[in-house]
Amino acid sequence: MQGITTLLLVTSIFTSAAASAAAALLLEPCPENAKARCGTLTVYENRESRQGRTIPIKVMVMPATGAMPASDPIVFFEGGPGASTVQAAQRLAEEFHDLSAKHDLIFIDLRGTGSSNGLSCELFGKAGDLQSALGDLFPLEAVRKCRAELTSRADLGLYTTSLSVDDVDDVRAALGYERLNLVGSSYGTRAALVYMRRHPDHVRTAVLMGVDPPTAPAPRDFPRDAQRALDGIFSECAREAPCAAAFPNLPQELDAVLARLRRQPAVVEIVHPETGEPTKVTLKPDLFAEALRYLSYNSGTASLIPALVHQSALGDLAAVAEFALFARQQVGALTAGLYLSITCAEDLPQIRPEEAERLAKNTFLGDYRYQQQSAACGAWVRGAVPPDFATPIHSDTPALLVTGEHDPVTPPRLAAEGLKTLPGGVSVVVPHGGHALDGLEGLDCVKRLIRDFVEAGMVRGLDRTCLASVRRPPFPLVPPTLKAVSLGEDALAKFAGRYAAEGLPGPVDIARQGTKLKISLPGPESFILVPVSPTRFRVTGTLNIFVLFEFKEGRVSRATFEENGETTTVLTPAGT
Repeated sequence: MQGITTLLLVTSIFTSAAASAAAALLLEPCPENAKARCGTLTVYENRESRQGRTIPIKVMVMPATGAMPASDPIVFFEGGPGASTVQAAQRLAEEFHDLSAKHDLIFIDLRGTGSSNGLSCELFGKAGDLQSALGDLFPLEAVRKCRAELTSRADLGLYTTSLSVDDVDDVRAALGYERLNLVGSSYGTRAALVYMRRHPDHVRTAVLMGVDPPTAPAPRDFPRDAQRALDGIFSECAREAPCAAAFPNLPQELDAVLARLRRQPAVVEIVHPETGEPTKVTLKPDLFAEALRYLSYNSGTASLIPALVHQSALGDLAAVAEFALFARQQVGALTAGLYLSITCAEDLPQIRPEEAERLAKNTFLGDYRYQQQSAACGAWVRGAVPPDFATPIHSDTPALLVTGEHDPVTPPRLAAEGLKTLPGGVSVVVPHGGHALDGLEGLDCVKRLIRDFVEAGMVRGLDRTCLASVRRPPFPLVPPTLKAVSLGEDALAKFAGRYAAEGLPGPVDIARQGTKLKISLPGPESFILVPVSPTRFRVTGTLNIFVLFEFKEGRVSRATFEENGETTTVLTPAGT
């Protein structure tokens, strides 16, 4: 078989085991995307005994768009652990559009994520309880409750990376592919590496973005890697004359803020991310530090750090408190049970307490994360992993390792270490980059490198000179304006209506909701817009996404979404 472009139902032409799986994988048009095909492959939860409970593995296939597709698809592994690859399919398809003409794109929810018996549970209390979300990362009572809830439908010790990638190989066999091109990001690189170890004959290439090998257990190195990233951002500010002049004492200001919070956590008024209403929360030093760490994940939000540290030193902690909450909500959006099953089996057993304490000394983050995650694992199930799991992965597979220069969680040293046992690989360090690269200029270079690598199937001859063109825009010298202003009902009514946007599958509706606006995108997603000027609104729950309305002859002529100062989407009133 040459891939899914020639079939909807795979027939029994493989070995008996593969044929059994193939017969159960019926692909039909996806409800959310008529151009894609979706289905589920049923596998045993206990792959060794092949008895007892079975679980569905959700699969989405976007067939190659070209007339002569290649026989080797792109298979994506998302991060977390706990993120759904199928839910990220549209974004990933857009990011890797250059490869979609020749290659089918395959999205698989690993066991325990998304629709593959997702191990979801609520760690931070009821929805809207902001202070709960700003408490412990793994509240022990919630962790125990989560375990009790999930045990009725899952053996939590059977949700590990090794078992997950074996499910993926079953999907490969069922779809009739011989070799795969793997694309992993963050934890997804660990899954890709483990797949390369367990199924080496079925991998053509691997793109590893933010390398997370099994030899680097989380969260052992989080403090030192976060400190390294922050120091790098501060150093870049010091080398940029306007930033250096505006913020000459960033390390000292950060130390002063943390010392103040350790003496007395701060009561801060923020904008509620769901209602847009002013709400008071208490911000502790570990949450302030965590917010800075998560700000540094993304190159765009990392550029805000100097201004936010300075603003915080002056006593205004609202923006950092809001981002701390936003970061916790993103963590909560992961499949918490799967995250614990993976890390409690694969990571925490590798970490010695005294080592975690040593690596956390003299860092802004400290060891709170290890302490809380270790306690949570004490209340969770520890699954079994193969004896060689925490050893370097040796593979001759051609591999492209992509890392941001200031990545706070999977720094360049991990890619450098990985190359020692990946002789067919090459490491690419993106200047100024974080864990994600959004917000940088010149990123077409990275897309081109990935495309050229996958098409060639080898690293020899790969032209990396374009990396010198990657730039960070100038650091903002003032933090984003987040404080709400009051607009009257008549003023707000002018923004209401139905809008159209190129690239969206349906209309966008904007309606007045009290003293704010509610914007509803095609599908179930909606956001509250809070006015920060007469024509500029912020998307609640973010620091860097705004909507700017423009008027012509007293009516809205267009509305522009801006993220990190760059236009992402333009809305025009329907019918114009």
